[in-house]
Formats: sequence, structure tokens, C-alpha cells
Amino acid sequence: MGPAKGLRPGLIVPAAQVGTGKVQSTFIRDVLKLVSGSASAQILTVLTAPFIARLFAPSAFGLAAVFVSITGVISALVGMRYELSVVLPEKDEEAANAMAVALGFIFLTSSMTGLLLLVGGNHLLQWLHAPDLHKYLWLIPVMVLLNGLFAALSYWNTRKKKFARQTIAQVAGAAFFVAAQIVAGVSGYVSGGVIVFSTVLAILVSAIILGVQTFSECWQLFLHNVRIQRMWAALKRYSNFPRYSTASAVLSNLGWQVPTFMLSGYFSSTVVGHYALGNKVLRIPVNLVGANIATVFFQHASEVHHQGTLRASVEKMFRYLIAIFLFPSLMLCLIGKDLFMVAFGSRWAEAGIYTQILSIYVLFWFMAVPLGIALNVLEKQALELRLVIVILLTRVLALWIGGSLGSARLALALFSIVGVVVYGYFCFVVLRLCAVPVLKMVRHVAMNALTFVPAALVIAVLKDLGVTPLVTLTTSAVLLAGYYAYVIRTDTIGREVLAKMLRKSIPEAAS
Repeated sequence: MGPAKGLRPGLIVPAAQVGTGKVQSTFIRDVLKLVSGSASAQILTVLTAPFIARLFAPSAFGLAAVFVSITGVISALVGMRYELSVVLPEKDEEAANAMAVALGFIFLTSSMTGLLLLVGGNHLLQWLHAPDLHKYLWLIPVMVLLNGLFAALSYWNTRKKKFARQTIAQVAGAAFFVAAQIVAGVSGYVSGGVIVFSTVLAILVSAIILGVQTFSECWQLFLHNVRIQRMWAALKRYSNFPRYSTASAVLSNLGWQVPTFMLSGYFSSTVVGHYALGNKVLRIPVNLVGANIATVFFQHASEVHHQGTLRASVEKMFRYLIAIFLFPSLMLCLIGKDLFMVAFGSRWAEAGIYTQILSIYVLFWFMAVPLGIALNVLEKQALELRLVIVILLTRVLALWIGGSLGSARLALALFSIVGVVVYGYFCFVVLRLCAVPVLKMVRHVAMNALTFVPAALVIAVLKDLGVTPLVTLTTSAVLLAGYYAYVIRTDTIGREVLAKMLRKSIPEAAS
């Protein structure tokens, strides 16, 4: 939802650059470079996930999920968001001092994290019911430090337009992460600590790739230009980042990690492991497609807003999102358990049920990611911050009720319901602000939902007959392929737009 969530470090485009054909083609080429890295990393993770899930128990995934959640929340503020300012200065000399400020906060925050964990780490683990994480507490400040360094280096390389380098770093980190788990798992080391160490070493590999090449190119720039006075000037010049952006980033990140924390606190690492794998599978299409749609739409929406045609673009975006993702989300709501049993093994059936519960909520979140870009174009960031706060509070309330009643499924069901309500309201607000007729869009959603009814009846009959999960999954795949074939055949405009993008973008990306 908005750039903070939908856009990665390499995808910021100065507003002054939007408009010319040459800059647009360059933008698309750079996006494709980053997308190729992200997609390759995601595809590698997807292809190896069934094998890795058979090596490690849900409790191991749960332990690693708690570790990643803790480090993720702290990492959102590790550089006080000064890493974002690295892209903005016109001169490299000023950017180098902004980079130095960011690095200073990164080292300071990481050190403070270590001290706080030394004092209160045991209390934190008691609250989370994660005593097995005690031996890995020392890795939390290390992970926070590496996350901060990687983010800062990514923004610096964005500034220097070294997008291919970022792609290499992403893919190398993902490959190391996967390989380390497979080698350790096959060798008989299948504890959650293996996944934790693999996570830390993967980000270390990515940071080293960016760091070594950046240092070799820019060490003289930093040596001759970074001064205390200039750092102080950069600190004051970009003070809005820690003042406003940090709070939004921390609250947004905390909102995503709250389920892991509360499920761990109320239940067990096994429940967290089921949730973690289910959530990971649900977020794959968002990471592969949704963030990239948001990226391209960011540039496009900025341009059409100046032309006065933002309404038409938002309406078209809404229609395409519904056409692409409503059918598979409803399908997943029916076959989640079958999918996980076939792909990951029978011990992951509960994760499949969690996925069924969360699938509709993820659809609304998926819609909000690209549509939320319109709020940034309209300069309605305050609305996004208010929404982040509402999301956090409602998630905590839903999980607290379910946890108090002792039911993980109920907790996730309430979590899903409030997610649908909040993100549904968010989509409604965006449509209203862009003057898109809401009732017209509701009818469009209803008509697309009706196309799913025949497929739902087929799946219901198969389940009533008691067929195997593999048969159900195979039939679902055929139905899904048939649906997308129908969409491609009937949507001539979308087909023409896709063909035009491929003709223009792929040759440039290869050059």
C-alpha cells in the first residue's frame, strides 16, 4: 500500500523525470532489471519450497519466523529512514554525506539493539513463548545491522543506476539462502537455527556484493567529501524522514509482524510455522506481480494526473486487478488444504487451512498495493498513515480475541475479516478520491465473482465424492488455466497493451 510497501529501493523516480519518452523507456528498462532479479529470487524460492518444507518441521519455520519478525520491526527504523535521502541530492558530494548520516544511525541503532536485548531479551522471549530463540539472540543486532547496510547500499546503487548489480545481489542472496537450508537439511541439521543462520548469511552475501563494488568505485568520493559539518547539514536538510517516514514505516512493518508475535505468544512455534509458510505462499503473487504493477503504475499515475486523466487510469487498474486475481483467490479459498498437502506434505495441512482462511483478505490487500499509489500522487500520505494505525489496532484486537479464546483458526478468521473491512474501505476511499463510480465497480466485482460459480460447483462435487487432493488440485489447475485463457481471448485491449509493452521493453532490457 503505497511506495513504502509496494516499491523496493531501486524503484524511486524523481518527479521531474516523468514525462519524456526517453526517460519512460529508461524507467521501464530499469524496472525490468530489478523485476528480473526479484522474480528470479522468488521463483527459486517457490521451486525449492516443497523440498525444504519436507526437511524442516513447522516448529523450525516458526522459530525462524519469530526471529525475522523481530529483526524486521527494528530494521524499519535502523537508519531512521535517512537511507531514503541518498537518492535525492543533485550532487554526489551531498548524497555521500546523507549516506554517512544513514550509516551512522544504522550502527548506532544496531548497537542499542544489542544492549537492550542483553538487558531484556529473556523477558521478550518469555512473552513470545520462544525460549529456543535464546541461543540466537546475539544474531538479532547482526541481522539488523546487515539489513540497514543492505538498504543503504541499495539506495546508493539506485542513485548511481546500478540496477543490474542489485539484481545480482538479490539472486545471489536467495540462492545462498536456499542452498544453505538444503545442504544442512540433507545432512540432518533440521532445527530452526539452520533457517535463522541461513537468513543472516543470505543478507550478508547480498550486502557484501553491493558493498565491495560500491566501495571500490566510491571510496575516494566519501574520503574527500564526508565531513561532520556537511553531515550535520544533511541531518537537518532531510529531518522529515525520521520525523514522519520512520513512524509510518515502523507501524506498517509492525502491522505485518503482529500475527507472528501474537500467535507465538498465545499458541506455539508450530502454529507460527504453519502461519509463516501459508503467509509466504499467499504473498508470492504480490511479490512477483503486485509490487511491479504498483511500480509501473506509480510512474504512469504521476503522468496522467498532470493530464487530468487519473480517474480513467485508476478505474482501468481496478478492473484489471479484479480480472486477474479474484478467480484464483476464490479458488485458493476452496483448495488451500489440498494444495499444501500435495506440495509440502501432509504435516502442512493446517498451513493450507490457514491459507484458505486468509485468501480473501490477501485479495483486498493485493488490490490496495497498486491502488494506494494514487494517494501518493494526490499527496494524501496522512490518510495512509491513519490507515496503517487502524490496520495495526484492528489486527491486534482480532488476534487478541482469538488468542484469548484459545483458537488459532478463530484468531486468523477474525484477522482476515478485519483485513477485508479495512482494505475494502481503503479501496473505496481511493476510488472516491479519484472520482471513480463506486457502485459501477461493485457491479464489476459481482459479475467477475459469478464467473467463478461453475468452477466452485465442480470443486464442491469433487470434494463430496472424496477424491484425492491431487485430483482436486489438478482439476483446479485446469479450471484456472481455462479462466485465464478466456480472459486473454476476450480482453483485446489488455492483449494489445501487453504486446506493446513486450515489444518496447524486452529489446531494451536485453541491450
